[in-house]
Amino acid sequence: MNEAQTSPIRKCAETFHSVLMSYLVCERHFSPDDSRMLLKGYLEESSQMQVNGSWNAETKTSFRQLLREDLDKYVQEQVLRSVCFPLVQKHDNVDMERAFGVRWAHFVLKEATRRARARCLEAGLQELFSVFNYDEEGLPLFTGSSALLRENYRNAIKAKRIFRQQLEILLLETVPDWHLLEQEKASLNNFCPQELERRASLESMHNCSVEELTLFWKELLEIPVPGLGGGLEELLEDFGHDVECLARLHEALEHETSMGYYPKVLLKAADLTGLAVSICRTGTIYLDYSIHDLQKGLFWLTKQPWLDEKTHLYASEALDKLSLAGE
Repeated sequence: MNEAQTSPIRKCAETFHSVLMSYLVCERHFSPDDSRMLLKGYLEESSQMQVNGSWNAETKTSFRQLLREDLDKYVQEQVLRSVCFPLVQKHDNVDMERAFGVRWAHFVLKEATRRARARCLEAGLQELFSVFNYDEEGLPLFTGSSALLRENYRNAIKAKRIFRQQLEILLLETVPDWHLLEQEKASLNNFCPQELERRASLESMHNCSVEELTLFWKELLEIPVPGLGGGLEELLEDFGHDVECLARLHEALEHETSMGYYPKVLLKAADLTGLAVSICRTGTIYLDYSIHDLQKGLFWLTKQPWLDEKTHLYASEALDKLSLAGE
C-alpha cells in the first residue's frame, strides 16, 4: 500500500465519499455515472493525495477545503482533457464553497450521531440509545413519573456528551493539525447552527416543559446541603445563615447541575432564591451582584411559571425592597 492510500487526507476522502459524490451531482451537475467515474479517478490519482501534491504535514488548511479545491481542479482538467464529460458550467450562481460546506457539515453530524449510537450499544447502554433518539425528535421527557423523568433527562445528557466526544474525534480526522479543531467547529456551526445546537449543545436540554421544570424544582428544593441541616426549602422556612452558607448552597447545587442532574436554569433560580431570602430577612445582598443585576434576575424569577408559591413571594418582596432602595 503506497503513501497515497494511507495518508490522512486519503482516509478523510474515503470517509466523506458520499459528500464528494453529492457535490459532483448536485452542485457540479454531472450525472451519477460520470460523478462516480470522476471520483474514482480522483481517488486513484496519487498526485492528488501524496505529500508532493497540495497537501503535506505542514498544511494549515482543513481537509474539507483542500478536498473541494483539489476535486474542482481535477474535474476541470478531466473535462478539458476528455470528450467523455460535458463542459462544467455555473448554475444558479451557487456558492460552491458554501454548498460543499453545508453538505460536509450535515454528514459530520450524521456520522457523529451514528458513532454515538454505536458507542451506546457497545457499552450496553440501550437506554441511552433510546433517549438519544427520543431527544433528537424534540419530544418532552415528561412521562408522569418524577423518577422516570429524572432518569430520561440524565440519560439524554449522557447521550449528548457521548455525541460531543464522537463529534470531536471525527473532526480531528478532518484536520492535519489539532490546532485547527476549533476552526472546524466554528465552520460547522456556521454551516448548520440549528442542527448542531439541537444535537450537541447541553443547553438545548434545558428547554424543558413547565411540567418538567415544576417537578425538577420541587425535588431541588429538598436536596440536603452539607452544613446547612437542610436545603433550599429549609432556607425558605428559617433563614439564619451567612454568606458562607449561601456559597455552600450554590456549590452543592452547581455540582448537581454540572453532573447533568438538573437543568442549569434551576441553579440560577436557586441562587436568586437564596439572595431573595437574604434581602427579605436581613436586608443584606450577598455574592457579587449589582442592584441592577439583582433586579433583572429577581424579575425573571417572578415570571417563571414553574416556581412554587413561597419562592415567588420572596422574590416579589425582595424585588420591591430593591426598587425602594434604588429610589
